[in-house]
Amino acid sequence: MPGDVLRFDTFEIHPFERRLLVRGQRAAVSSRAFDLLLVLAEQSGAMVGKEQLINRVWPDVVVTENNLHVHVSALRKLLGPQVIGTLQGRGYRLVARPLAGQPNDNMTSCDLGGVAPLRRDSQMFGRTEELTLLTQLMDRHRLVSIVGPGGVGKTMLAAAVARSSLDDLAQDVRWVDLHSLSESTQLPAAVGRAIGARGQPPTDLSAIVQALRGLTVILVLDGAEHLLNAVAQFASAVLDDSPGIRLLISSQSALRLDGERVLRLAPLPVPAPNCNINAATGNAAVALFSGEATASDQRFALDDDNFELVVDVCRQLDGLPLAIKLAAQRAHVLGLPALRAHLPDQLHLMRNASRDAVWRQHTLMRSFEWSIKLLDDMQRTVLCRLANLEGSFLLEQAVEAAVGQSLEPWSVMEALVTLVDRSLIQLEGQPPNRYRLLAIVRCLARRLAIEKDGTLISPSYPPASSPPLLLPLDLVAQVLPTSCHAIRA
Repeated sequence: MPGDVLRFDTFEIHPFERRLLVRGQRAAVSSRAFDLLLVLAEQSGAMVGKEQLINRVWPDVVVTENNLHVHVSALRKLLGPQVIGTLQGRGYRLVARPLAGQPNDNMTSCDLGGVAPLRRDSQMFGRTEELTLLTQLMDRHRLVSIVGPGGVGKTMLAAAVARSSLDDLAQDVRWVDLHSLSESTQLPAAVGRAIGARGQPPTDLSAIVQALRGLTVILVLDGAEHLLNAVAQFASAVLDDSPGIRLLISSQSALRLDGERVLRLAPLPVPAPNCNINAATGNAAVALFSGEATASDQRFALDDDNFELVVDVCRQLDGLPLAIKLAAQRAHVLGLPALRAHLPDQLHLMRNASRDAVWRQHTLMRSFEWSIKLLDDMQRTVLCRLANLEGSFLLEQAVEAAVGQSLEPWSVMEALVTLVDRSLIQLEGQPPNRYRLLAIVRCLARRLAIEKDGTLISPSYPPASSPPLLLPLDLVAQVLPTSCHAIRA
């Protein structure tokens, strides 16, 4: 309500009486400065543009930005230098936190929509280049998607960018956790809670898009793969109707919208099998394992006696951060030799003990099981057949392994495109492209094949001396897009 008292940590605004109390004492403030503070408080945490502030505070007077600067400076002297943040060249926002029970207390940007997925003491390993690139993409484009397999660290990377934006006062950020949503109809209400929409939760996308108009916010939608159509529809409407909104999506699959920029997040690189301890120590995957193992048992230390075991574990897990984390947490109980020897048997048993893990990360397999459930029968069949291929493989080898039993080469290639797009198969290098199944995906696909047919799907393979299957170039060009690079233009 316009007349509600707005209470913050150290001050209160009484709009109807036009009074400002600072630490319980009435403060002398000019009429224009009071109006300016009131406008900022009404949109606490959100950036308010300079033009909007001038129009609200000086509705019938022609003034310059200098007038605005003068009153902002006066308010900072009165309330503290950190209370009002500057977004260079664009506007200001009130950083002070409303006290509980305020009409807009859930609008504070520091809450990230009520979710803080990255603690300030959390450490990312080996993602410096990706973080820099993602920040650059967010500065230049309104729709950016982080795409990668489950457990690769998409949420942590998105959270790091979100925290950086908040810390630098560069942009207001709201976080929408999609992992817990089971139906697309729940999306409007989830976004509404994140932006602090008042009244009844919105039930349709048009209502929430309307609520976003006029805001200047980075909206992070984390875990979009199971609501892809609804998120794509929402993103398209936001891009058309809400120019102040920028979207950061994390998903196992891209939205495939015009204007979308995709950062494909790969697993961490792993050291060569014959590396020395210096190379192992400087590797991000090994550093992650060592950090998690030490957190579980302070006696653990990477040394000449165990580094080869750690390197081999990281290699078996394909550098997948969540898998490495879960394995490292078991090292002090099982011992490194047993952990390495029996790792394939433990993949489906590993459980995330973290209490704040999203539900699909509580077991290592669950996020991949979820992704495979979204495939159709043909795509599942191709995945199961490709699970017979060890290491990386070429397109011709994939087709040779999967054709047969009503599957033609073109349908195999079409399925391969989908499997790559949904991060179930990793694309390696530049042309000629090579493909690889993560060990976890291969394990799950083989188990799926056995459950489906009672036996592992094992198509007949030509002898090594047989000539490779030759595919028409025009057919390959029709099916495989050129958008399988790290960043899609």
